[in-house]
Amino acid sequence: MELKPGYKPTDVGVVPIDWEVRSVGAMGDVRSGKALAARGPGFQRPYLRTKNVFDGRIDLDDVLQMPMTDADFSRYRLRYGDVLLNEGQSLELVGRCAMYRDEYPGPCAIQNQLVRFRAREGVSADYCAHLFRHCQANKVFAKIAMQTTSVAHLGVTRFHQLQLAWPRESIEQEAIAQALSDADALIESLEQLIAKKRHLKQGAMQELLTGKKRLPGFSGKWDIHQFNELFTVLRNASNSRSELSKHGDVAYVHYGDIHTHPTAFLNPTTKQTYISRSKVRTVPRLADGDLLMVDASEDTAAIGKAVEIVGLNGCEAIAGLHTMVFRGDKAKLADGFKGYIRMALT
Repeated sequence: MELKPGYKPTDVGVVPIDWEVRSVGAMGDVRSGKALAARGPGFQRPYLRTKNVFDGRIDLDDVLQMPMTDADFSRYRLRYGDVLLNEGQSLELVGRCAMYRDEYPGPCAIQNQLVRFRAREGVSADYCAHLFRHCQANKVFAKIAMQTTSVAHLGVTRFHQLQLAWPRESIEQEAIAQALSDADALIESLEQLIAKKRHLKQGAMQELLTGKKRLPGFSGKWDIHQFNELFTVLRNASNSRSELSKHGDVAYVHYGDIHTHPTAFLNPTTKQTYISRSKVRTVPRLADGDLLMVDASEDTAAIGKAVEIVGLNGCEAIAGLHTMVFRGDKAKLADGFKGYIRMALT
């Protein structure tokens, strides 16, 4: 592969010619936190654990305390700019990290489920925080976490020895960190705006779907019907995940697909989950406008989550395990309305 001018090949990939490949340990101090102790000498001291460290932020909900001597507290005490990384628990969480910015109102330590990285002089802590978040998102930590054990565990030694590419000049590190922080700030502001719009929409739904507010041009009383006067119940299938594939004759909607779907309308073919026609010959096929509702969930608030089927365009689809299928009376219920019915009840 031909290299662009100003770049060079390294063991970690192609990087700018004036960057260096160095170990994490060469760029700062790496240390694990204190082992949890229910009893022991010293005073009760606050400490952070994996529950308090998220992607890019520190959460102070449920900060616990354990006994520590003055010497231990000095050894494990956090400073502004320390980058905290999750040791393990699962491959998805390995290396989840955030920079500590004195969020806790007073001295605070860390438990041994966390790894602390403290940048040496001349190394940007902000840059390191973004670099480690990038490594976590790209499964770099997940790969090294499984090198010597079947249980996901980052490990201080493996993290210390990890080779990464670094800008040689701290001024470039700071510039990169600032650009990424600006992007984070923009994303956060957009997320806050989206949350506000969702709240406004939820309020509008509650008023419109219950008749408390009417749209211009509509008046008069609403009809009241029993649910079974509006819907016919259809049979669902009960196939396990092991019987499904990414290719097949009939699209298959599993209850998990409904739980994770972000809107009130679902096109089964977009989930790319299929089953052989021979296994579901007697199961009724779905049609646009059918209402699918889940009847099982680990979260009681999610029981009854529903979606309206759309976009089949002649494709065959069925409802699967832990779903209930309702076909509405089109003379009384318009397509595009039924997906919001469950929302009106919450």
